[in-house]
Amino acid sequence: PPLSTQESSLRFAIKEVWSLAWPTILTMTSFTVMQFTDRLMVGQIGKVEIAAQGNAGTWAFAAIATIMGVVTVVNTFVSQHLGAKEPEKGSKYPWNAGWMALFCWVAVIVPCIFIIPHVFHYINPDPSDAKLVEIETMYATYMLGGSVFLLVGRGFIQYFLGMHMPKVITVSTIIANIVNVVANYVLIFGENGVGGLLPGIPGTPALGIKGAAIATVIGMFMETVIPFLIFIGPKFNTKYGTRKNWKPCAKTIKSLFKIGWPGSIQWGNEIICWALFMTVFVGSFGTNDMAAGWIALAFLQLSFMPAVGINVAVNSIVGKYIGAKTPDIAVARARVGVTIAMVYMTVCAAIFVI
Repeated sequence: PPLSTQESSLRFAIKEVWSLAWPTILTMTSFTVMQFTDRLMVGQIGKVEIAAQGNAGTWAFAAIATIMGVVTVVNTFVSQHLGAKEPEKGSKYPWNAGWMALFCWVAVIVPCIFIIPHVFHYINPDPSDAKLVEIETMYATYMLGGSVFLLVGRGFIQYFLGMHMPKVITVSTIIANIVNVVANYVLIFGENGVGGLLPGIPGTPALGIKGAAIATVIGMFMETVIPFLIFIGPKFNTKYGTRKNWKPCAKTIKSLFKIGWPGSIQWGNEIICWALFMTVFVGSFGTNDMAAGWIALAFLQLSFMPAVGINVAVNSIVGKYIGAKTPDIAVARARVGVTIAMVYMTVCAAIFVI
């Protein structure tokens, strides 16, 4: 059908993209915010801990992001069925994405837990870096082990984005980050508190960077369990039959992998490049420079993750209009999304330069 006057207006297009983009931005930045919060609090402990956390977190996330890139395409399939007026057919995709993610976690992430200590020893061969390597290994082990929640639950998060119900994810993200901050404070500082500024929790041991790692895993679990419980709840099950497709389907998994693997390679490649740059090149200048680099990169990650959120929102909108067989609207919305991202990133660039 031809575009209506309202649908073809620039104002309506911007409003539609932004209405889905802003909750998606909060969702996509949640893991980054958790890492940023950890880094901010770990910064009160010492420079070696900041450097170790940055190195370990990035190398662990390189493996995690590679799998996450495949799972993210769930919203594309779900939104196409939404646009085709058959949303009940979308519930099979998060289930199968979860099975695929679980298999990948066992096949890829678990071996990485045993491999990554050797990576850190290779990067930091100097005996004086023994403490750094020890902390890196510990933090990466927690991140990789706990990522099972992040990866298996990502498909259910993408389901709600594909259904254009991002506020469900926004609420779970806010709750997860609050839990993460509280857990960070309790587990990192324990009964010691923060430098006389904030009181500690009596009888609670101060675990330092280990506490930060545990708190992040707790946050990942909370961010996953809330959307999952809503997804299988009686309301959604009655309306969309969300429980009936829980068994793995090879055909559906194949479809997800076929569309998702290029994006997963892109994600993994980008993170590996950053990991090499920060741990090998910047790391060669010493712990102080590495710690400073990770502090700067924490702000950089916060700046560009909203653009990734815009990308995910545009995926959902394009999928909806492709499903509705109106590709001209899909093209128009993609252009609006690219423009919003370009304007936003230009503002970020100006802030960094100034």
